[in-house]
This record gives sequence, structure tokens and C-alpha cells, in this order.
Amino acid sequence: MIQNIYMVDFENTSFDYIACLFAKNDEPWIWHKRLAHIHMGHLNKLVSKHLVTGLPDIKFKPNKL
Repeated sequence: MIQNIYMVDFENTSFDYIACLFAKNDEPWIWHKRLAHIHMGHLNKLVSKHLVTGLPDIKFKPNKL
């Protein structure tokens, strides 16, 4: 079973435009996704208090897409 793969069919859409689609794969965003899309500020608290085993000691900054 393949997870996290979404197929987009541009042939059968009713839109008059095509949207730009992309995924961010830097380490903070990967951890954001792994932990149920938790807020970046909360991720910083988890790191600073060592509440999650295996979470790297990195600074999580909110990025605007």
C-alpha cells in the first residue's frame, strides 16, 4: 500500500487555470507532518523540554508558502 501519494487529473477538471503544486521536504516540515501537523511553536517546546525521543535539536520556524 502506498501512502501520501495523491494523483491529480488535470484532464477532467472544470478549472480555467492550473495551480502550482509542491511539497516542502526540509527537515522541520517533515517533523511537522510526522507529528500530525503540530504548530512549529509547539515543536520548539517539545525540543527544548526533550519530550519526544528521536526529535532532533533543531529550531522550527514557521515558513510562509
